[in-house]
Amino acid sequence: MHKHRRTTHTSTVSFWRAGSAASVLRPVDMPAELIEHADLVHLTGILPGPRESAAECALEVARTARRVGIRISFDVNHRSKVWGERNPNPV
Repeated sequence: MHKHRRTTHTSTVSFWRAGSAASVLRPVDMPAELIEHADLVHLTGILPGPRESAAECALEVARTARRVGIRISFDVNHRSKVWGERNPNPV
């Protein structure tokens, strides 16, 4: 992410998500022991957007946390561009 403040009142933000580490996450990339010893798992709606494997990763993290009784917080933070063609309701 790059935020460029053009003036005091205007700015532009650019994102480079394609090919990022998060865009290729898979469930095996999140060791259960990290989740099992957490106080809280925080997930964002941005993670599952780019690829199905990243969505599966987020779901597996949530399932693991729920199974062992770890609290989960979720920030929808919906970004139409992140979901692209996978977006069921494109803007």
